[in-house]
Amino acid sequence: MTAGFAPDGPLPLDLEAQRLVTLDLADEETTWGTACAWALELACAADDDGTDEATRGATIVAVGPIGDALAAAALDTIVWIPTARSGIDDLVATVAQQRAQLEASGWSLRDARLDPDAQDAWSPRVYVFGAIDDESMRRLEWALGGANQTAVSAILVHGESDGGALTSFGARFTGTADRALLEPDDVTVRPISLSAVGAAGVVELLRTSGSDDTVPAPWYDVEDAPDNVLSLLPRLAGSMKEVVDVGDDSPGVTDFSHPTLMLLGPIQLLGAAGPPPARAERSCIEYCAWMVEHAGATASQMAAALLVAEGTRRSNVSRLRGWLGSAEDGTPYLPEAYTGRLHLDPLVSSDWQRLRALISPGINRVPVPTLVSALKLVRGAPLADAAPGQWHWAEELRSDMVSTIRDIGARVGDAALADGDIDLARWAAGRALVAAPGDEILMRLRLRTEHRAGNRPDVERIVLQLTRHARVLGIDLDDETVRAIQEAIEGQPRARA
Repeated sequence: MTAGFAPDGPLPLDLEAQRLVTLDLADEETTWGTACAWALELACAADDDGTDEATRGATIVAVGPIGDALAAAALDTIVWIPTARSGIDDLVATVAQQRAQLEASGWSLRDARLDPDAQDAWSPRVYVFGAIDDESMRRLEWALGGANQTAVSAILVHGESDGGALTSFGARFTGTADRALLEPDDVTVRPISLSAVGAAGVVELLRTSGSDDTVPAPWYDVEDAPDNVLSLLPRLAGSMKEVVDVGDDSPGVTDFSHPTLMLLGPIQLLGAAGPPPARAERSCIEYCAWMVEHAGATASQMAAALLVAEGTRRSNVSRLRGWLGSAEDGTPYLPEAYTGRLHLDPLVSSDWQRLRALISPGINRVPVPTLVSALKLVRGAPLADAAPGQWHWAEELRSDMVSTIRDIGARVGDAALADGDIDLARWAAGRALVAAPGDEILMRLRLRTEHRAGNRPDVERIVLQLTRHARVLGIDLDDETVRAIQEAIEGQPRARA
């Protein structure tokens, strides 16, 4: 980052080389203004702006008061931790985890960043602290002073009135608003800084540019609407991101206490512990689905499969990590990929995975009640609201979903007809046809069901639909379908030699 301006130009400051930089420019507003300028420069560094590789994707962990100010920018690269003690705990845990991984792999930090699949997890993480007490200072020095360099560094903002602990560890940036000395390099510069008004203006600009707020349409029901405006649809309680409708026939096997992807119908992510991202929500769901289906894949494999730039992939994975959040024991649902392999917590699942678990012994071996439970998971056509061209990697997956649902519906329907349960057969065919509309096997099941029920109008309608569809496509109907039509219309199959 840019520490300040020397006579020959900007002076860069390598935070990771120093590990800790103590900032004290005497005047409190100048000191905090410089800290804000440093943090915002790192947080706003774009992946394609030509900056050094170690600067790209830096995460700023703003602790305490500075977090209140910077978090308002609503940047994915800024994380706010409310208290210094919590910030120290997070730093110590992160450093310990990274050092353990480096020792286990035999890598240096540079080696980890040269691996295209692992470098995302090793992006810089910069903590910005205000005054801390003696115990926290000892823990900070112990964590950052280890032999193996990690991707973690810290800025300690210290003023005369703070009353916090002092340290001789790392670098010091001291002086005034006009002249500051960087030690131990003994370089004098004019420090960069933002006034309180300037910092607030930059933060507001960043927040506004990233906002997705819109003006409600005139036909939308809004509060304080004029008396002569009639709302055609009732408002839902809560935001659209919070309201979930899985239908009245929701299955008992579905539990949203942990993140669950709903793929057998309209696409949703339910049970996440964090708030939905302000943007790229659908992309985050797609990334989550890809990782659920490709556990242990690498970052480069993911970027190639989804046809996205690495910067876009990294940003959306970060948003997804925040959305999924952590389990009650603090375990993140999407851990950092320190090894270069992407793994979701096993508790993150999908309705498709649950359906497959129910039928894992084989459709022909599973009892009908279990097949009924599996069929209840179907809320519509798989990936119902993905536009053509989206989720291109999932076309084979979608085909498997449709075929599986079709086979389950056919088997339940056949078993129900054998037991004389017309209602169950009708329900099974109808539920499966939602996922596989116009499927010949399911339409034949409907034909046989309505014929058994004595529903002549529906029998004729289904026969007309089947035969017309075959003519439009220029295909032959299956022999079993032809016999079912003959039996339904003529009372019996025609004799064959």
